Amino acid sequence: MVLRDEKKYIIGSNVLSPNRDSSALERERYKELERAKQERNRRIKQKQRKRKLSVIQVVALVFISGITLVWRDAKIYNMQKNLATTKREIETTRLKNEALKVDLLKVSSIEYVKTQAEKNLNMVEPQKNSAMAIDLSKDNFDLPKENTAEKNLINNFIDNLKRFLF
Repeated sequence: MVLRDEKKYIIGSNVLSPNRDSSALERERYKELERAKQERNRRIKQKQRKRKLSVIQVVALVFISGITLVWRDAKIYNMQKNLATTKREIETTRLKNEALKVDLLKVSSIEYVKTQAEKNLNMVEPQKNSAMAIDLSKDNFDLPKENTAEKNLINNFIDNLKRFLF
């Protein structure tokens, strides 16, 4: 290709220095677009924050619910364990009580008392001719007599003390 007219020939690249005719209207439109873009980005970030906050709230709710469930299960487990222990104690106590009742019946029988008295205490059954009859209807026991001499001595001492002081 050959250039016919040399006046229209530009030396160098015209890309580096573009010829712009920017008007105030275009600049204002560009600023509005920038503001709209920033506003849109701000709304997007705000929505993302809300989503993150809601996700964190759900996670916290699930965590608290899990902790609560585990705590309640542990409490129920401990109560069941205590109940089983108490039931075992009741059963052993009941068995011991039954054994003691059997022993009590065995020991309270007259034959057992008689054999124990004869074997261990060397007691013998009384004979009819060695038995004595005692009348318990009258008062067989005298009350101890008060020592009147000591009482008189104490009363005299108190009387003398009163006369001396008053």
